[in-house]
Amino acid sequence: MVTIRGVPLSQPFRAVVWPCLIKKTPFNVKIAVPGGGGSTGTKGPAFLQRHPLGTVPAIEDGNFSLSESAAILNYLAETKGWDDLLPTDAVGRARMLEYFSWSQATIRLASTRLFMPYVRRDAKLSSEHWFAEGVEVVG
Repeated sequence: MVTIRGVPLSQPFRAVVWPCLIKKTPFNVKIAVPGGGGSTGTKGPAFLQRHPLGTVPAIEDGNFSLSESAAILNYLAETKGWDDLLPTDAVGRARMLEYFSWSQATIRLASTRLFMPYVRRDAKLSSEHWFAEGVEVVG
């Protein structure tokens, strides 16, 4: 069974969980707090040993570990046969990857920059700097 690590408030975490729910793919959830240390944080030694990038969402499927929602969704679609979510033809797959890459590089970046300083006060981010970056992205 796949284990998904992250926090339910995170959009990339939910992007991995929703297809699993829709496809009725069993999974476990383990909380991993982005940027946190200790036993539940992504910067803690146990997490980093399994997931060296220190990012969430992250999955564990047997001995295999992977992070980043785009990579995880590609992996799950390939291994679970979700051809309706990951087209098998080159053009369809390329279009899906194009949109996913665009959304991660624009919409996700902007929302992170605009809201993270207010939601994650423990992250010690400069609200003005991050907010300005978010506004620049959505332009």
